[in-house]
Amino acid sequence: MSRLPTFGAWIDSQLIRRQMSQADLARRLETSNSTVSNWIRGGRVPTPESCDKIADVLGLSVDDVLMAAGHRPRGLDEWPEDVREVANIMVKLPEQHREEIVEFSRWRYERARSKHHA
Repeated sequence: MSRLPTFGAWIDSQLIRRQMSQADLARRLETSNSTVSNWIRGGRVPTPESCDKIADVLGLSVDDVLMAAGHRPRGLDEWPEDVREVANIMVKLPEQHREEIVEFSRWRYERARSKHHA
């Protein structure tokens, strides 16, 4: 089984390919050098909103950056289109809103399941 690189190793390799420094990325993202350094050292991963900005700055797909940061499950392309659409929306929402949607989805699932088994 192949081991996937950490976000830090992944973003570092993206910077090397583009001959960019951590400071260059921080400046273009309008964030601190310590934030980018923390990502590369593995102390944190960027938020979905930051992933969107990283994708724009580095010319990458948002999906690739989100997946590298662990915000989206790998293999999402195999999911039905409507499920992918919901996942794309969910990763951009604040945690509280995501929790509300998950709670509603569970309720709706249980309701449909109970009607099906009745």
